[in-house]
Parts: sequence; structure tokens; C-alpha cells
Amino acid sequence: MNSVLPAHSGPIERALETAFSKHSERYQLPALWSPEKCPIALLPFLADAVSVDRWDEGWAEETKRSVVAASIAVHSRKGTLGSVSKALGAIGFSLEIVEWFQDGGAPFTFTVIAAADDLFSNGYQIDNRLIEAVTGAINDVKPARAHFGVRVGERFETKISVRFGTRTRRVSRLTHDVQGRPT
Repeated sequence: MNSVLPAHSGPIERALETAFSKHSERYQLPALWSPEKCPIALLPFLADAVSVDRWDEGWAEETKRSVVAASIAVHSRKGTLGSVSKALGAIGFSLEIVEWFQDGGAPFTFTVIAAADDLFSNGYQIDNRLIEAVTGAINDVKPARAHFGVRVGERFETKISVRFGTRTRRVSRLTHDVQGRPT
């Protein structure tokens, strides 16, 4: 085996290199740093490496990968309402944020209206766990001076169809003179 370590490397580094080279076909280093390609068993370690603030083992695999992928973007905007939107979007919520100057509320407050397209199939129930997940994600990234309120639910798509039709009707009017004809 060709070593990539410098000559002054110790026995621990050499043992790690040997151990890693035995599994290098199975775990390619670039794949370990990719949220899409990382093996699911190693995904929590990748999440820790990219500083994911909130992790739930109960999440679906797709949600876990999305949270890891969004972590850098969330941290680059941390302390803004954009980071709140990005963090909740990664765990499967679309949201509307209403700030205090839009609704006449107290200064430095905002309301988050979070809705999931498929809340129940993503493993959530409307319970304390859901509220804690949403409020925890907001608290991790929101501006420090801001206070917030939350409304959480599932989005339902409803289609309303309005149809109308016309039917032509022919009306004949007959006028009748009650007085007889002159003779």
C-alpha cells in the first residue's frame, strides 16, 4: 500500500490509514460529505460535522438529507427571518412570516404560519412533539431580539369547480284581442 502520510506519522495515524484503506471501496470520501450520497447510517455524523442544530431520528430519510443539505445555507443566514424560512423548509414546512409592522403587533415580533403539504405521512402528528420541533427550529435560527407566535397545520388542496350552462328556449307570444273583429 502506498502511504499518503508524512514520514513522521505515528502508529495511530498509520493504523487509521490502514483501517480506512480496507474500506475505501465501500466508503468513498467525497460521498461521505455529500448529503445525497452519504450512507444513512453515517448521516447523523455528517449532520454533526456540518453543525445541524436540530436532529430527530424519527424523521424520514428524505427529511434528514434535506436538513443536512440546508445546514450551510441556514447558518449563513442565521439571525434573519430568511434562516427561519430555510430551516423550516428543510423539515418539510412551507410558511408565511408576518412581521410586527405588517400586522400592527408589538415591535420585533413576528408570526409564523407553517403548513406541511403532507404532515402525517412525514411522521408528524399534531401534538407537542410537532410544536417543539417547529418552535425549536425557529429558536435555533431566529434573530435574538425577536419574539414569535406560531400556527402549525397541514395544507389541504381543494378544488372548487363552478359550471354553468345555458339552454335556449323559444317563446312565442300570441296577442289576442278580446273584442271581436269588425264585420
